[in-house]
Amino acid sequence: CLKEAESWKCTPPAKMGMSKLGRYAYSMIDGATANNTFLVWMKLREGYDPNGNYVGITAMQVAVENANADMFLVLLKFGADPKMKTASRSRGAFYASGESPRQMLERLIAETEKEPEKCAEFKRMQSWIEDAAKMEEAAEEMMPRLKKMEEDERAAGMSLAGQLLSVVGLIVITITLLHVMIIMLPDTAHQVMPDDMISHLCLFSPVFMGNSLLQPFPNPSPGTYGYC
Repeated sequence: CLKEAESWKCTPPAKMGMSKLGRYAYSMIDGATANNTFLVWMKLREGYDPNGNYVGITAMQVAVENANADMFLVLLKFGADPKMKTASRSRGAFYASGESPRQMLERLIAETEKEPEKCAEFKRMQSWIEDAAKMEEAAEEMMPRLKKMEEDERAAGMSLAGQLLSVVGLIVITITLLHVMIIMLPDTAHQVMPDDMISHLCLFSPVFMGNSLLQPFPNPSPGTYGYC
């Protein structure tokens, strides 16, 4: 999905039970409610159903309710149906039982005439439904932003992995240096480190690894390989 033409395609979903379908639909609704357009785009590319509903609510209806044109465009581009009607929702919702996203837009355009910015967003969404060419043009303009978000997400993941590797590397280097001290400078090691610590570090000795781990730890005493 790295090529421009493939960025609006999805991976065919595997067969799943009804409970799993419900969880998938809920995660879409949750992403739309949070106005997380990038998350919804990624889920759609993974094969999530753009028309999936949770208790009768679809992500597109939530996008319209939130006046989120970018979210609406992503869902429309992946095949969400603006004519799909919703079930009832709790009191305070902007749409009524049985109202589709398209009907919501018609009503909200009329209701927001005195709010130019919000009304313009609703009109943009409506124009994408009515004119496929406008929708494709808007999707093409939006793609660089989505790709930038994807690159930032990947860079953040690589940064975290790099930090974890640095910590692990530091631990390994520290243990190695302590072990070298035990072997090369046993008297100094005995002065600066507790006896139990020396005994445990001896577990990493190539000499000691040949013995059974069930045997008791060796008593720290100078020998051929320091205190190990």
